[in-house]
Amino acid sequence: MTRTATPATLPIALIPPAAVFAVVGPTSTDEERAELTSMGAFICEQFGIPVTVATDDQLDVRAFDMVFTVGDVWSDETPAVLYAEALAAGVRTHDTEAPDVPCASCGEGVVGGRVGDECSACAPGVDCAWCLEGVDEEPKAYFERGTWYPLCGGCLEGFRGGYDN
Repeated sequence: MTRTATPATLPIALIPPAAVFAVVGPTSTDEERAELTSMGAFICEQFGIPVTVATDDQLDVRAFDMVFTVGDVWSDETPAVLYAEALAAGVRTHDTEAPDVPCASCGEGVVGGRVGDECSACAPGVDCAWCLEGVDEEPKAYFERGTWYPLCGGCLEGFRGGYDN
C-alpha cells in the first residue's frame, strides 16, 4: 500500500518543527467522524501543535510524533491499520479516554501528557502556525484540508474574515 499524505506534503507548509500529531478512530458514521474531528481540535488547542485527522488509511503515521486514538480503533479497518502501524514503528500513542495528566504549572488536565508536561496556555514557545509569532493566549484551532492548526486570535479572525491563505 502506498502512502501519499505526510506532514511534509500537507498544503500549508508552516508546520512548527517541534512536533506534529495525528488522531485516529472509527470513521464509519458521520457521528464518529465528527467526534474524531472535534478531538483533533481539542488536542490542537491544548498542545498548540498541528493535529491531522486520519479519515482514511492514506496517512503515514510514522511521520508523526504522537498518535492519539478516539473510541474503539479495532472496530474499524482504517484506524486499526493506522494504530497497528504506529505501534510497529514505535510512535508514541495515547488513548484519549485515558486519564489526563495534570499540567505541571496550572494543574489543568493535559491529554496524552507525561508527568511534568505543560498545557499550551502555560508552555513557553507556542507559535501561531501562520504568522509564526508567539501566542500569548491559548491558541485557537483552525481546520484546513484535514489538519487543525494552532493560530493566534488575530490570524484566526483574518481567516474567518476571508483573507487569502
